[in-house]
Amino acid sequence: MQRPVVRVILTVAILLSSMAASLVGGELPREFEQQYSSAVGRLRDYYTHMTVSGTLKRELPQSNKSLEQKFVYRAAGSQLRLDVTTVANRGMGAKVGGSDLYMATRIGSLTSIRNPSSQVFDDARQLSYGDTKSRIDDTCLLNYPYTFANHATLYDFLKQPGVAGVEVKEIKRKSESLVKVSYRETAGREDRAVNWKSWFVLSPSEGWAVREYSRTTGDGASAVTYRGSLSYDGQQDGVPLVKRIESLEEHGANHTCVAREVVLVLKFTAGDPDNQYFTAFDF
Repeated sequence: MQRPVVRVILTVAILLSSMAASLVGGELPREFEQQYSSAVGRLRDYYTHMTVSGTLKRELPQSNKSLEQKFVYRAAGSQLRLDVTTVANRGMGAKVGGSDLYMATRIGSLTSIRNPSSQVFDDARQLSYGDTKSRIDDTCLLNYPYTFANHATLYDFLKQPGVAGVEVKEIKRKSESLVKVSYRETAGREDRAVNWKSWFVLSPSEGWAVREYSRTTGDGASAVTYRGSLSYDGQQDGVPLVKRIESLEEHGANHTCVAREVVLVLKFTAGDPDNQYFTAFDF
């Protein structure tokens, strides 16, 4: 094990032993704030300036439907582009060999469809930037190492007033030292507030990237739980390179799986892609 990693783990062990047991949003342990806020900033900066290619598979177990696609994801800050090509389909309405493009830029956002035998796109629709970005994020999940939903980072999420009962503790997984952050989300009127318990696991030796997560909203039969796991393969400039992301959506108190997605990353290229990818010239 490299010495910098040893120092990180020892530092984590020391700081976690003195952390408060429970805090409200905006009152995170000072030592955790100092280490995690800078680490997650580096993660976000890397993952929003890169090109990634890989494969993804979506399954709907309750209806026996599935979809397999190849993808290329490009990010240059707020400019995002996702190209997907379908390689297998069962009941999802996609055409094998067909491709879709989603492009989100501040000057214009759109989606286009190209059928298997077409040399150029067959249809294009203009969309809002927010809708297009959400579609891209929800498809390839490449923001999962550092955040979820519409938050810039998990650090920003934890600082919200609606987050309470934050607990930070060290856990062991075989020979690994990880950090589990548990929290509650409050919603509804003050006199009828509900609390949803969730958590995520961070890996200090892998740039404090997310390794596992579980987030629940709703209660009983109306509960929805999103959980998953991430694995990494090597680092570049101190940033871990995600290799595999698995995401599950479960409904009800019995956690019935209604959707499963697996993203496999085949290649990373750091840095902004050419600006031509974010213009009409290249599609």
